[in-house]
Amino acid sequence: MDTHSAFLGKKSVRTAASAIKIVESAISEGLASVPEGITENIFGRPLIENSEQGLAFAMGLSSAGLRASASLFGKEVLREEEQLTESVRRHLGYVAHIFTQNADRGDHEQNSDHRFFHAASNSGWIQLFASNVQEAVDLTIMAHRMAELSLTPVMIAMEFAQTSAENVIFPDQDILAKFLGNPDDFIDCPTPAQKMIFGKSRRRIPNWFHFDFPTIHGIEKTGSALSYELAAQQAYFSASAEAMVQQVFSEYKALTGRNYSSIESFQTEDAEYVILTQGSSFNSTAAIVESLRSKKIKAGAISLRVARPFPGKEMCELLSGKKGVTVLERVAQPLASDPPIFRDVASVLDKATRNAFNKKKPAYPEFPVMSERQRPTLFSGQYGIGDASLSHGKIHQVFENMSGEGRRRFFVDIDFSRKSSLFPKQQILLQNLKRDYPELEQQSLHGSHVSGIDADKTFSIRWRVEEIPDDFMEFFSGLIAERWNARVKTKIYHGRDSKATDGQIHFTRETWPYPIETDDNANLLITNASALYSLAILFGLKEKAHIVVIAPPNEPLYLPKFVATRMEQMKFKLFLLPRIADTAEMVIGAAVSQIALLLEDSKNEIAFIEKFCKDTLDRTLSESQKTAVFHGLTSVKEITDISTIPTEEPMQAELPLALRKYEDRGPPYSRIAQFYDRTGLFYETGNTKEIVADPFQSIPVVPAASANFNNAGLSRRQFPEFIASKCSGCGQCSVYCPDMAIPSIVISAESLIRSAVERVQSNGVGMTQMTPPVITNLAKLANQMVSASNNKMSTLGEILPDAFERLSSQMKLEGERLSELTGQFNTLMPLLSTFPASATKTFFAIPDSQSKGSGSFFSLAVNPQACTGCGICEEVCPEEALVMTPES
Repeated sequence: MDTHSAFLGKKSVRTAASAIKIVESAISEGLASVPEGITENIFGRPLIENSEQGLAFAMGLSSAGLRASASLFGKEVLREEEQLTESVRRHLGYVAHIFTQNADRGDHEQNSDHRFFHAASNSGWIQLFASNVQEAVDLTIMAHRMAELSLTPVMIAMEFAQTSAENVIFPDQDILAKFLGNPDDFIDCPTPAQKMIFGKSRRRIPNWFHFDFPTIHGIEKTGSALSYELAAQQAYFSASAEAMVQQVFSEYKALTGRNYSSIESFQTEDAEYVILTQGSSFNSTAAIVESLRSKKIKAGAISLRVARPFPGKEMCELLSGKKGVTVLERVAQPLASDPPIFRDVASVLDKATRNAFNKKKPAYPEFPVMSERQRPTLFSGQYGIGDASLSHGKIHQVFENMSGEGRRRFFVDIDFSRKSSLFPKQQILLQNLKRDYPELEQQSLHGSHVSGIDADKTFSIRWRVEEIPDDFMEFFSGLIAERWNARVKTKIYHGRDSKATDGQIHFTRETWPYPIETDDNANLLITNASALYSLAILFGLKEKAHIVVIAPPNEPLYLPKFVATRMEQMKFKLFLLPRIADTAEMVIGAAVSQIALLLEDSKNEIAFIEKFCKDTLDRTLSESQKTAVFHGLTSVKEITDISTIPTEEPMQAELPLALRKYEDRGPPYSRIAQFYDRTGLFYETGNTKEIVADPFQSIPVVPAASANFNNAGLSRRQFPEFIASKCSGCGQCSVYCPDMAIPSIVISAESLIRSAVERVQSNGVGMTQMTPPVITNLAKLANQMVSASNNKMSTLGEILPDAFERLSSQMKLEGERLSELTGQFNTLMPLLSTFPASATKTFFAIPDSQSKGSGSFFSLAVNPQACTGCGICEEVCPEEALVMTPES
């Protein structure tokens, strides 16, 4: 139990997933994942970890009277449909956390939209949505109380729960124990229906599997019996859920002072125009509202915290008298008349308006009376159907659209058309769309991108380096929050193998709703030299941003010419920092020293650094970390003139080989050239804004070989080296490579030599003496020598000189012909001595033993454009014939 003292009652910076894990380990007995070092909860009960995702685990524990929770990731909500409804039927009081992504499993195909949350809206669960990490913690605690009172399961959703960390204060142990209580405690039944079922009191979490009171729990009913069950469920349990939700909010406020309600509102009392959102976008909307208020524009913001039971009465009271309300939703339901939250809002407004027809005897007495003049105009916007966040500029556009009586239904950040394109083929596509679908242009929200927010008191650090520890983000951002009393928000970008290589920390010392994030992004970039070979690394940096390159001491810095040009245009300041420690420590050192230079109140940088490195009760820096921080300040060297850095001319632009060799014969959607023209080219040139929602985007189809368009080498940090002498030809590397970057080849010595001859001839060099008979006989001798040798070979070039000498002797060559043939053979050797080839048992020894001269050589040709350097090939190679080496 004492292990919880390190977290409970203290401030921290955590991802929602991490914070929820800590809280659940303190209050529950069964949970999805147990924090390291914790074996029992604050009630002294042992923790049971669920090694498999899904609801069955929590359902079983809850049925037996234990407090439990589960975690579901995106699409798993749809797969658990039967368990969702069955949990309601069985009156199980447990909690499920809905995460949009599972970074631990590398599920990056799952998006951050809310479709999976809304897919469960008809299941009968109480549904909560957190807009930040603090809410996720508090709602987790309150959700257990709601579920155990109402005997209705509760789900809580949170965007970016595993990739974004924020400030959070954990309730102390006494508050948790007092608010929730032990599952074994007996409580007074909160409703008459429960008193009829259980008696005057019941166990806090009913044990439906009690051996002393045996029943069949979850019995299937049919016909009229099922009808009565469903009707009674609504009348005696679901109908009382809303009152219990409000009761729990009141109890939590009395105990902690934190005020929660079904709807979070900001500046809505006298607002004329309001945006209603759900989740993290509420914080950005509130920042815009504050900005508009300073310009005497009556704006307001609302966040729907409780989606089920829908707070209809409260919604009507908040929206009555407003001129316009825009419902922004991160969801798409193509065949629905309207998105889900919009439907709910329109429905309750209809009922309130209907009440105005007969005020003495309203049709819906549970709703207020609203006249037509009091009813606001509703607008519907869909955004972020994917990972895109809602920018301040776009929120500003939404308010402009409302006040100008603009489009009633629209997409944010999605273009169906553009006025023109820089690319001729894309221009033709745009013209065809405008001709065939002229109405689509009205479905996108266009206008000014100016947000009206000058967030000059927000600071942002971004890094792109090799792998760092998983807990680095929370540790470093926690230091920032504590040392500078700052509000912090982070973003972690995981690679394919879930290794955190990219990250960003935003912080400000201003109070909410001053924005933590800004549209123009980072003040500081910390990176390796290899990452600067891609122009994309510079996108999202503010003008005059600082760039710190961490490199081995005395290693020269080179830049592609287009990167150096971009740096000069944006007036970036470039610094070089010699590496003396591991990556995480160097990032801390570089970041803290640059903050000392950039923050206005840091006139004495040394004093600033010393204050940062001072140990506190909760967070301390190791001696090596402190050394790295001082090193970052004293050893960083500014390159005042970027034009003095040696630059490398970019390679001449060339269409990918796959595009030049591929023959398009099928329908347009399957043609690789078509895909390149409408998508690949734009990613390759950094012109992704040219992409529109054209018909090809409506199908989840990508032509074969399209991975060739992505030059992964620009951001790769390591590359596999093939050691042919160790290779057995098993092909595991090619099978497991996720990017198809390791094509294997089985080739005869004759074909290999002939290929080298053709390659030399293609460069204009004559090979008149290397006739087919000479090549055939040279290959036969090479095969004989390999067959007779017990040594493993790495290239055919190791054998060929001896084979050529033996062939010359057999042909009795001399004089000018010998000299000419020798010269042409030597021209081939640089190619044949560098191309790796392995004489394996499978492809050489066995065929050669069956038929002399029939053995072939096995080789791998790692595609430097497709390989991402993930290292999977090294892990699966049983002979260690592939070794990851640093990218040069």
